[in-house]
Amino acid sequence: MPALSVHRNNKLALFLFVYRKVVVKANANNSGIIYIGNNTLTTSNGYPLAAGEQVEIAIDDTSQVYVVADTVDQNYSWLGI
Repeated sequence: MPALSVHRNNKLALFLFVYRKVVVKANANNSGIIYIGNNTLTTSNGYPLAAGEQVEIAIDDTSQVYVVADTVDQNYSWLGI
């Protein structure tokens, strides 16, 4: 999985690739929470991932998946399947 960083209140969309599903995993060394959601994502309405947790999302357009963190320099990886 490619490792990427996300910062507090700075949404980042995954790159545009076509898959059947995507797995997003929070880095095991994160000190904060990352949140997964759509283009309206905030730390209040996203799906939370603590350090080491992951989520699998059935989606065919990864550019519709956004990631934001509640603190600076949180890392995550993703894998399209």
